[in-house]
Amino acid sequence: MNKKELVGKVGEKVGEKVGEKLSKNQRSILKYFSKDKNISIVRLSKKVGIAPKNIEENIKKLKKKDLIKRVGSARAGHWKIIENQKN
Repeated sequence: MNKKELVGKVGEKVGEKVGEKLSKNQRSILKYFSKDKNISIVRLSKKVGIAPKNIEENIKKLKKKDLIKRVGSARAGHWKIIENQKN
């Protein structure tokens, strides 16, 4: 499975888990996390096109929905997309 197929598969699983409850920005954030688990808030902000503070708010919402979690420290850690446990 190539990287593009993997990104699509992750997006499908997340979509199945939350349905249409994600905003466009939240879907973009998940897409970039699936491509680069070490992406910084600043880089993510530039790619999505919103302020770093808005990125942080959206990340907080995604964490609350149990879609992502931070593994490791804020400096040396990475983002993990939590896959649907029912399958």
